[in-house]
Amino acid sequence: MTPASLQIWILQALEAAGAVAAGVVRAERMSVPDEAHAWFAAGNAAGMSYIKEHLTLREDPENVMPGVRSILCAAFPYDVKSPPSPPPAIAGYAMGEDYHVRVRRVLEIVAKQLNERIACRWRVCVDTAPLPERHLAVQAGLGFIGTNTCLIVPGVGPNVVLGELLVDLEITPTEPAPRSCARCNRCIRDCPGGALSKDGRLDARRCLSYWTTAAKEAPPPELRSLGGGRFFGCETCVAICPHVGPKYNCDFYEQTVAVVQIPAFWKQPPWRDAVFAAAPAWRLARNQAWALEHIPW
Repeated sequence: MTPASLQIWILQALEAAGAVAAGVVRAERMSVPDEAHAWFAAGNAAGMSYIKEHLTLREDPENVMPGVRSILCAAFPYDVKSPPSPPPAIAGYAMGEDYHVRVRRVLEIVAKQLNERIACRWRVCVDTAPLPERHLAVQAGLGFIGTNTCLIVPGVGPNVVLGELLVDLEITPTEPAPRSCARCNRCIRDCPGGALSKDGRLDARRCLSYWTTAAKEAPPPELRSLGGGRFFGCETCVAICPHVGPKYNCDFYEQTVAVVQIPAFWKQPPWRDAVFAAAPAWRLARNQAWALEHIPW
């Protein structure tokens, strides 16, 4: 197969596997922009020091897979609630089976199908390897970065999760997306913690998603009062985005109240395979207490 025919085949395979956008980018060394260093220096990463520690690793895909020549990027949709669901609230991406597991399984199937056509080495990455996922997705033509700092896929919105398939094959790259955010600033206006700014920066110290999914310490009192019954994650900046397109089914919200009320449910089907079920028990218990403070009963 030629590089061009490989591109056609892989894009069709990813679309058939459920991707709403897919593309190819050459595996080339990238320099970390000065803005990223300034973002860390200002303390915007909060307690996520591991991102800074891995910053130089993110410059070269060879650090993730030696010999990689092409990176296949794919975006998969999830449902968002607009207006946001009442408390206790779980972000749409965290409902149902853990998207890390689901996307990895899909991309591994595509990788094996590719390997049957042309022998290759490959590696699947889903939000766990030192790759600049959003940057790669933009370069591959999947979409553009919004003021909410999310990748926005035209016709779908920012309600997507990303996955990458690294291969040691030369595949013709796709073109970057030409569109850009409309800068309506709805996400800035509606962010409960005021974590977003017009220059496209996120201050994790003010982000409710950070405090409910990644923070080890307790949130400051002023953010506790703004939590609005959030149990895991916050997607206000996603749900409010005018680019959000068709709805994607998620059948798990109806059980949310029971899950938050009864911790034993956290390890039972279907929740034991959800994103939040992998979080430390102490974090879930903390979020449970925080969310229940805001349930009107």
